[in-house]
Amino acid sequence: MKHGLSFDIEAWFDGNYIGHDPNHYRGKVDDRVVPETHLLLDLLDKKGYKATFFILGSVAEDHPKLVQEIYNRGHEIALHHWRHDLIYNKTPDTFRKELIQAKEFVENLIGDKVYGIRAPSWSISKRKTPWFWEILAEVGLLYSSSRFPTKNYLYGDPEGELFIHKINGIWELPPSCIKFLNFNIPFSGGFYFRAFPYTLTKLFFKKYEKLSKPVIFYLHPREIDSDAPVPKIHLKEKIIYKYGIKSTLRKFSKLLEDFNFCPLKVLIENFKKECIENE
Repeated sequence: MKHGLSFDIEAWFDGNYIGHDPNHYRGKVDDRVVPETHLLLDLLDKKGYKATFFILGSVAEDHPKLVQEIYNRGHEIALHHWRHDLIYNKTPDTFRKELIQAKEFVENLIGDKVYGIRAPSWSISKRKTPWFWEILAEVGLLYSSSRFPTKNYLYGDPEGELFIHKINGIWELPPSCIKFLNFNIPFSGGFYFRAFPYTLTKLFFKKYEKLSKPVIFYLHPREIDSDAPVPKIHLKEKIIYKYGIKSTLRKFSKLLEDFNFCPLKVLIENFKKECIENE
Protein backbone atom coordinates (compact mmCIF):
# COMPACT_ATOMS: atom_id res chain seq x y z
CA MET A 1 0.00 0.00 0.00
CA LYS A 2 1.01 3.64 -0.38
CA HIS A 3 1.70 6.05 2.46
CA GLY A 4 1.55 9.85 2.35
CA LEU A 5 4.87 11.65 1.88
CA SER A 6 5.15 15.35 2.72
CA PHE A 7 7.62 18.11 3.51
CA ASP A 8 7.18 21.46 5.25
CA ILE A 9 9.28 23.90 3.22
CA GLU A 10 10.52 26.54 5.62
CA ALA A 11 13.78 28.13 6.73
CA TRP A 12 15.88 26.70 9.56
CA PHE A 13 14.81 29.66 11.72
CA ASP A 14 11.08 29.30 10.98
CA GLY A 15 9.74 27.86 14.19
CA ASN A 16 7.44 28.72 17.08
CA TYR A 17 9.98 28.56 19.87
CA ILE A 18 9.57 30.35 23.19
CA GLY A 19 10.67 33.98 22.86
CA HIS A 20 11.84 33.38 19.28
CA ASP A 21 11.20 35.80 16.39
CA PRO A 22 12.03 34.47 12.89
CA ASN A 23 12.07 38.05 11.60
CA HIS A 24 15.32 38.54 13.54
CA TYR A 25 16.95 36.24 10.96
CA ARG A 26 14.89 36.65 7.79
CA GLY A 27 16.78 38.54 5.10
CA LYS A 28 19.91 38.74 7.24
CA VAL A 29 21.24 35.16 7.06
CA ASP A 30 21.29 32.30 4.55
CA ASP A 31 18.03 30.41 5.03
CA ARG A 32 19.51 27.27 3.35
CA VAL A 33 16.09 26.37 1.91
CA VAL A 34 17.29 25.95 -1.69
CA PRO A 35 20.18 23.48 -1.18
CA GLU A 36 18.26 21.53 1.45
CA THR A 37 15.21 21.19 -0.79
CA HIS A 38 17.36 20.24 -3.79
CA LEU A 39 18.81 17.41 -1.71
CA LEU A 40 15.29 16.15 -1.03
CA LEU A 41 14.24 16.51 -4.67
CA ASP A 42 17.29 14.62 -5.92
CA LEU A 43 16.71 11.82 -3.42
CA LEU A 44 13.06 11.52 -4.48
CA ASP A 45 14.11 11.39 -8.14
CA LYS A 46 16.58 8.63 -7.31
CA LYS A 47 13.96 6.60 -5.44
CA GLY A 48 11.19 7.34 -7.97
CA TYR A 49 8.71 9.01 -5.62
CA LYS A 50 6.55 12.13 -5.72
CA ALA A 51 5.51 14.01 -2.60
CA THR A 52 3.52 16.95 -1.27
CA PHE A 53 5.50 20.10 -0.49
CA PHE A 54 3.77 22.45 1.97
CA ILE A 55 5.21 25.87 1.11
CA LEU A 56 5.33 28.91 3.39
CA GLY A 57 4.20 32.00 1.53
CA SER A 58 7.27 33.84 2.80
CA VAL A 59 9.51 31.13 1.34
CA ALA A 60 7.66 31.28 -1.99
CA GLU A 61 8.18 35.04 -1.98
CA ASP A 62 11.92 34.65 -1.33
CA HIS A 63 12.46 31.65 -3.64
CA PRO A 64 9.83 31.66 -6.42
CA LYS A 65 12.01 29.65 -8.82
CA LEU A 66 12.39 26.89 -6.23
CA VAL A 67 8.61 26.55 -5.91
CA GLN A 68 8.28 26.38 -9.69
CA GLU A 69 11.04 23.78 -9.86
CA ILE A 70 9.33 21.58 -7.27
CA TYR A 71 6.12 21.75 -9.29
CA ASN A 72 7.87 21.15 -12.62
CA ARG A 73 9.56 18.06 -11.20
CA GLY A 74 6.12 16.53 -10.71
CA HIS A 75 5.39 17.12 -7.03
CA GLU A 76 2.26 18.47 -5.40
CA ILE A 77 2.41 22.03 -4.10
CA ALA A 78 0.32 22.84 -1.03
CA LEU A 79 0.26 25.63 1.56
CA HIS A 80 1.99 26.08 4.93
CA HIS A 81 0.21 29.43 5.44
CA TRP A 82 1.94 32.79 4.77
CA ARG A 83 4.34 32.90 7.71
CA HIS A 84 5.12 30.31 10.37
CA ASP A 85 2.62 31.76 12.86
CA LEU A 86 0.46 29.86 15.32
CA ILE A 87 -3.05 29.72 13.86
CA TYR A 88 -4.74 29.52 17.26
CA ASN A 89 -3.38 33.00 18.02
CA LYS A 90 -5.18 34.49 15.00
CA THR A 91 -8.72 35.70 14.50
CA PRO A 92 -10.75 33.95 11.80
CA ASP A 93 -10.68 37.11 9.65
CA THR A 94 -6.90 37.45 9.86
CA PHE A 95 -6.40 33.78 9.09
CA ARG A 96 -8.72 33.99 6.09
CA LYS A 97 -6.94 37.07 4.71
CA GLU A 98 -3.47 35.53 5.06
CA LEU A 99 -4.61 32.19 3.66
CA ILE A 100 -6.03 33.85 0.54
CA GLN A 101 -2.79 35.83 0.19
CA ALA A 102 -0.68 32.66 0.33
CA LYS A 103 -3.00 30.69 -1.95
CA GLU A 104 -3.15 33.35 -4.67
CA PHE A 105 0.59 33.98 -4.56
CA VAL A 106 1.55 30.31 -4.85
CA GLU A 107 -1.08 29.54 -7.50
CA ASN A 108 0.16 32.44 -9.62
CA LEU A 109 3.70 31.10 -9.33
CA ILE A 110 2.90 27.59 -10.56
CA GLY A 111 -0.07 28.36 -12.81
CA ASP A 112 -2.17 25.72 -11.11
CA LYS A 113 -4.55 25.23 -8.21
CA VAL A 114 -3.45 24.18 -4.74
CA TYR A 115 -5.74 21.99 -2.67
CA GLY A 116 -4.14 21.40 0.72
CA ILE A 117 -2.71 23.12 3.77
CA ARG A 118 -0.70 22.22 6.84
CA ALA A 119 -0.97 24.66 9.74
CA PRO A 120 2.41 25.80 11.09
CA SER A 121 3.31 23.76 14.18
CA TRP A 122 0.00 21.84 13.86
CA SER A 123 -1.54 24.85 15.61
CA ILE A 124 -5.23 24.04 15.24
CA SER A 125 -7.80 22.05 17.18
CA LYS A 126 -11.56 21.71 17.25
CA ARG A 127 -11.69 23.62 20.53
CA LYS A 128 -9.27 26.47 19.77
CA THR A 129 -9.97 26.93 16.05
CA PRO A 130 -13.43 25.50 15.28
CA TRP A 131 -13.64 27.89 12.29
CA PHE A 132 -10.49 26.53 10.61
CA TRP A 133 -12.04 23.92 8.29
CA GLU A 134 -14.99 26.12 7.33
CA ILE A 135 -12.57 28.79 6.08
CA LEU A 136 -10.61 26.19 4.11
CA ALA A 137 -13.81 25.23 2.33
CA GLU A 138 -14.65 28.90 1.67
CA VAL A 139 -11.37 29.52 -0.16
CA GLY A 140 -11.57 26.31 -2.19
CA LEU A 141 -9.19 23.95 -0.41
CA LEU A 142 -9.98 20.24 -0.24
CA TYR A 143 -7.81 18.92 2.57
CA SER A 144 -5.71 19.70 5.61
CA SER A 145 -2.91 17.83 7.35
CA SER A 146 -2.91 19.91 10.51
CA ARG A 147 -4.68 18.18 13.38
CA PHE A 148 -2.13 16.31 15.51
CA PRO A 149 -3.95 13.72 17.67
CA THR A 150 -1.66 14.17 20.68
CA LYS A 151 -0.72 16.99 23.05
CA ASN A 152 2.45 18.82 24.07
CA TYR A 153 3.44 22.28 25.29
CA LEU A 154 2.95 23.88 21.85
CA TYR A 155 0.30 22.02 19.87
CA GLY A 156 -2.02 19.08 19.62
CA ASP A 157 -5.62 17.92 19.76
CA PRO A 158 -5.72 14.69 21.80
CA GLU A 159 -9.39 14.29 20.92
CA GLY A 160 -8.50 14.11 17.22
CA GLU A 161 -9.01 10.96 15.19
CA LEU A 162 -5.98 8.85 14.29
CA PHE A 163 -6.84 8.21 10.65
CA ILE A 164 -8.09 10.12 7.61
CA HIS A 165 -11.48 11.71 8.26
CA LYS A 166 -13.65 14.65 7.24
CA ILE A 167 -14.45 17.84 9.15
CA ASN A 168 -16.97 20.28 7.65
CA GLY A 169 -16.44 18.75 4.23
CA ILE A 170 -12.63 19.00 4.40
CA TRP A 171 -10.46 15.90 4.39
CA GLU A 172 -8.15 15.85 7.41
CA LEU A 173 -4.97 13.76 7.20
CA PRO A 174 -3.45 13.70 10.70
CA PRO A 175 0.23 12.89 11.27
CA SER A 176 0.31 9.29 12.36
CA CYS A 177 0.40 8.03 15.96
CA ILE A 178 0.37 4.65 17.65
CA LYS A 179 -2.13 4.23 20.49
CA PHE A 180 -0.48 2.95 23.67
CA LEU A 181 -2.73 2.61 26.72
CA ASN A 182 -4.53 5.99 26.79
CA PHE A 183 -1.85 7.86 24.86
CA ASN A 184 -1.27 8.56 21.17
CA ILE A 185 2.46 8.22 20.48
CA PRO A 186 3.66 10.17 17.39
CA PHE A 187 6.20 8.46 15.14
CA SER A 188 5.73 9.58 11.56
CA GLY A 189 8.07 12.52 11.12
CA GLY A 190 10.03 15.40 12.54
CA PHE A 191 11.54 14.97 16.00
CA TYR A 192 9.68 11.71 16.54
CA PHE A 193 11.21 10.10 13.45
CA ARG A 194 14.64 11.36 14.49
CA ALA A 195 14.26 10.17 18.09
CA PHE A 196 13.01 6.62 17.50
CA PRO A 197 15.33 3.87 16.24
CA TYR A 198 14.51 2.95 12.66
CA THR A 199 13.47 -0.59 13.61
CA LEU A 200 10.69 0.82 15.79
CA THR A 201 9.52 3.22 13.07
CA LYS A 202 9.41 0.33 10.62
CA LEU A 203 7.37 -1.72 13.10
CA PHE A 204 4.83 1.11 13.45
CA PHE A 205 4.55 1.42 9.65
CA LYS A 206 3.87 -2.33 9.48
CA LYS A 207 1.16 -1.98 12.13
CA TYR A 208 -0.58 0.65 10.00
CA GLU A 209 -0.32 -1.58 6.94
CA LYS A 210 -1.96 -4.45 8.84
CA LEU A 211 -4.86 -2.07 9.50
CA SER A 212 -4.86 -1.04 5.80
CA LYS A 213 -4.25 2.54 6.93
CA PRO A 214 -1.71 4.88 5.31
CA VAL A 215 0.91 6.61 7.42
CA ILE A 216 1.14 10.40 6.97
CA PHE A 217 4.88 11.08 6.99
CA TYR A 218 6.54 14.50 7.14
CA LEU A 219 9.98 16.12 7.35
CA HIS A 220 11.50 19.60 7.25
CA PRO A 221 14.43 20.43 4.96
CA ARG A 222 16.66 21.38 7.90
CA GLU A 223 16.26 17.88 9.33
CA ILE A 224 18.50 16.41 6.64
CA ASP A 225 21.04 19.23 7.00
CA SER A 226 23.42 18.41 9.85
CA ASP A 227 25.23 21.72 9.26
CA ALA A 228 22.14 23.89 9.68
CA PRO A 229 22.56 26.62 12.31
CA VAL A 230 20.58 26.52 15.54
CA PRO A 231 18.46 29.54 16.53
CA LYS A 232 19.02 31.18 19.91
CA ILE A 233 16.41 29.16 21.79
CA HIS A 234 16.02 27.44 25.16
CA LEU A 235 18.00 24.27 25.93
CA LYS A 236 14.95 21.98 25.76
CA GLU A 237 14.05 23.31 22.34
CA LYS A 238 17.67 23.06 21.15
CA ILE A 239 17.62 19.37 22.02
CA ILE A 240 14.35 18.90 20.11
CA TYR A 241 15.78 20.91 17.20
CA LYS A 242 19.04 18.96 16.80
CA TYR A 243 18.43 15.49 18.22
CA GLY A 244 19.19 12.74 15.70
CA ILE A 245 19.88 15.12 12.80
CA LYS A 246 23.05 13.32 11.69
CA SER A 247 21.19 10.05 11.03
CA THR A 248 17.98 11.48 9.54
CA LEU A 249 18.99 11.28 5.88
CA ARG A 250 20.18 7.69 6.24
CA LYS A 251 16.97 6.65 8.02
CA PHE A 252 14.80 8.48 5.51
CA SER A 253 16.59 6.84 2.56
CA LYS A 254 15.96 3.45 4.18
CA LEU A 255 12.29 4.31 4.69
CA LEU A 256 11.91 5.08 0.98
CA GLU A 257 13.36 1.66 0.19
CA ASP A 258 11.14 -0.26 2.61
CA PHE A 259 7.75 1.36 1.90
CA ASN A 260 5.76 2.94 -0.93
CA PHE A 261 4.74 6.59 -0.93
CA CYS A 262 2.67 9.14 -2.85
CA PRO A 263 1.54 12.79 -2.50
CA LEU A 264 -1.30 13.48 -0.08
CA LYS A 265 -3.72 14.53 -2.81
CA VAL A 266 -3.18 11.17 -4.53
CA LEU A 267 -3.72 9.44 -1.20
CA ILE A 268 -7.12 11.14 -0.85
CA GLU A 269 -8.08 10.20 -4.41
CA ASN A 270 -7.18 6.57 -3.71
CA PHE A 271 -9.07 6.67 -0.41
CA LYS A 272 -12.21 8.00 -2.11
CA LYS A 273 -12.02 5.23 -4.74
CA GLU A 274 -11.79 2.60 -2.02
CA CYS A 275 -14.81 4.10 -0.24
CA ILE A 276 -16.86 3.94 -3.46
CA GLU A 277 -15.77 0.36 -4.15
CA ASN A 278 -16.74 -0.71 -0.63
CA GLU A 279 -20.23 0.81 -0.78
